[in-house]
Amino acid sequence: MVRVFQSILAGVVVTWLAAQPALAAAPEVGADSRETVLTNLNQLVSGAEALSVTARSLQLDGIVTWRSVEDDAFVLQDETGAMQFQLQLPGGLPAIKQSIRLEGKVWLGNGRAVLRQSLQVDNDGLHGMVEHSGRHTFPAGRQPFQLDYFQAASGMELAVFWQGPGIRRALIPAEALFHEEGTNPIPGVRVDYYEGRWPQLPDFKQLTPSHSFIATNLEIIEPNSETNFGLSFKGSVKIPVAGEYEFFLTSDDGSRLTFLERSWNWASLEPRPMPSSNMLMPGQLLDANEDYQWSEVCGEAAFAGAWGDKCAFNLASDAGQMRVEVGSGGRDLAALLPHSQVRVRGVAAGSRKSSGPLLATDLLVATADDVVIESLSAEQWRRWKTNSIVRRRKFPATQSRFV
Repeated sequence: MVRVFQSILAGVVVTWLAAQPALAAAPEVGADSRETVLTNLNQLVSGAEALSVTARSLQLDGIVTWRSVEDDAFVLQDETGAMQFQLQLPGGLPAIKQSIRLEGKVWLGNGRAVLRQSLQVDNDGLHGMVEHSGRHTFPAGRQPFQLDYFQAASGMELAVFWQGPGIRRALIPAEALFHEEGTNPIPGVRVDYYEGRWPQLPDFKQLTPSHSFIATNLEIIEPNSETNFGLSFKGSVKIPVAGEYEFFLTSDDGSRLTFLERSWNWASLEPRPMPSSNMLMPGQLLDANEDYQWSEVCGEAAFAGAWGDKCAFNLASDAGQMRVEVGSGGRDLAALLPHSQVRVRGVAAGSRKSSGPLLATDLLVATADDVVIESLSAEQWRRWKTNSIVRRRKFPATQSRFV
């Protein structure tokens, strides 16, 4: 994967969220009617530069220039700038080239914009007895949630308390917990039991549970292996009266409570053309507002590698180098790229070394259709017959993108 997205998506976002338990209470930010609603992406770019994380309200229109289902992320651009949005939980991504209106809450800071659920209390990691809490204003009724827990080494504990209108701090009672069978609410929550060794909460969706059952509380289930096991609770908690509730999550080792209602949403708008390309040179200096802009870059392609239906290659010019990742159709493109002159359109992602300037080091390309080979290298001409090249790119001869 692209270096920027290895750091941003694979590791830094998870670490960033886990390291800031104060985010769980962030929805309170929007409670003040005097709060300024962010209405363009330039405002988001400025807010993301802050060193502290803040929940802000937004309502803005833009066009989606890139997305990654694997990384749960998309890039939105309007007339003022562009921004990459990271989803806290998978699902709900808009399509590339789709014009949308994005509304709700966004968490900004440390160079990132994260679209979260209504409330998450994160108590992950290897540790002894630790408690974290978060609060949110809920409507009355059943609110879907997921509670994940893992145990490693010695000690085990899991408890979830709540307090709210007319409720003093107490364990969530059995009569407030439900799961669904069809459309009917049934008392109790579903629990999947796993065994394994983990330094932090795994993605339980990628694992097969040893067994599953219905529980009447949110506590450690017995029998268990006493060490190196995990639990995933899924169900809903019935909020008796609308108002602000606080949830306290205590565990040894790690746990995470997530209410699945999103604090944001998007809706489709009338289609509009893609923005004009920002002409860049590999490795050139970028302004903050140029980061993640829809861009066009030219240069000589160097090493190319492929995996699945994707490929990545280096693009060089007199100004420097840039790594390019191509999504759909990239594998068929990879063999033709080395030492060829290419023109590529995609989302330019900048990076810094230490406190240095922002440089154009990566380009995220949705499909092979956004790559034009302007001059095929002599090596590739000798290796492939002309008609084989066209077939390899999967274009009819009359539509070949070699110019």
